[in-house]
Order: sequence, then C-alpha cells, then structure tokens
Amino acid sequence: LQPANTLTLISLLDAKSAFLLLAAVLFALGIPQRGWAVLRTRGLSDRVNGAAAAVGCGALFLVSGCGAQQAVDEAKNDAEKAADEVKNGAENAAEDIGRSAEKAKEQGEKTLDDMMQYLRDQGIAVEDEQTLDAIEFAAYDGRSFSVDGTQMYLYRIDTNDETMQKVIAQLKQDGSVKVEKDGETLSYSGTLFEDYLLLHDPGADVHVFVETMNHYSGGGVTSNAMRESSTTE
Repeated sequence: LQPANTLTLISLLDAKSAFLLLAAVLFALGIPQRGWAVLRTRGLSDRVNGAAAAVGCGALFLVSGCGAQQAVDEAKNDAEKAADEVKNGAENAAEDIGRSAEKAKEQGEKTLDDMMQYLRDQGIAVEDEQTLDAIEFAAYDGRSFSVDGTQMYLYRIDTNDETMQKVIAQLKQDGSVKVEKDGETLSYSGTLFEDYLLLHDPGADVHVFVETMNHYSGGGVTSNAMRESSTTE
C-alpha cells in the first residue's frame, strides 16, 4: 500500500477500524520486527527482549480484543434492529387485520333491509323486489323493484370509494348517473340520500318516493346537513 492511499483509507474508517488497519499495516511491513532485531543487535538482554515481545503480544491481544468487542457490538445492534422489525411487522399486521375485520363488519351491517321495511311501513307499494348480485359500482347492497309501474334501483353505497365519488359528483352536477349494463351505457336519473343511491328512468315521477326516503332516519336523528339530493322531474 502507498502511504497516501493508506492515509486516505484510514480517514474513511472509525477509530477502532483505523487502529486495526494501522496495526495490520505495521506488522505487514515488518516495522516492529525490524525494531526488535535492531535492539537485539545492540546487545539488549534477553529480559528486555522478552519484555518487548510481551509488549508486542499485548498489542496483538489489544487489537484482537478491540476487534472482538466491535463484533459483539455489531451483533447486538443487528439483533436489536431485527427485533424492532419483527415488532413493527406484527403491529402492522394486527392493524391490517383490524381494518379488514371492521370493513367486513361494516359491509355486513350496511344492507337495505331496514330502508325497504321503512318504505313499506310508510305506505309505499313496493313490488317485484329483487336483490342485485352483480352491481356495477361500489355498493354494499342493491335492490331492484317497481313502484306504481316505475322501475327503480336502490343501493347502499361506499361513499369513500374513489370511483363512487366520481359518480356522486356527476349526480350532483346534472342529476344523472351512467351505468354499464349488458354492454350498453345507460343513463338514469338519480337521488342521493346519505349513503343511499336511488336510480330510475328519466322523466319518471318519483317525488313521493324520494320525499319518503329522505325522511328515513335509520332509527336515529338525521340532520338536514347530511342529506344531499339531486332529482330530475
């Protein structure tokens, strides 16, 4: 190694590593050995030689001890880091399971059963009610039925869904919703009440039905601020 290159390398290391590297370089160049040889040629006693050897061995043990301690510290740090990663992974997994369980519970609770029963109790003549299995957008439940000869579709929707928010924005803008059905794009008039979406043919008179639906409270008090309706006459 060139001296300049050695100094550059040492500057990139920490104190312990630099000490280890410097000691290794000195021993590789034979500087301690040559020093001892010079001392011996000058007539130093065996006792002094032994002391020098002891110092050399002590230096080697010191170097080895520093290296061993550094290895122990690094292993400890690695173990602590691995433990933290396992802990964080377990906490994240628990949160994901909690969110999934909450979403499943919400989906199980958000049906149209109570709304449909409320409409009947209010005197709405609901006929030919069917549960919709294939729903074209984010909804928890959907029903098709007719009232006074008008075909209607009622959904309990996920208002947090990004695609559903675009549908809601379109509904608020022009009172209509476009739906893909059997390869065709159909346009329906619609009304949004909280997370209930009613669709029907354009031009149909659904005034009484909408007024009745908008008074549904789901067993609690529903404020007018929570109701946003867009209908076409």
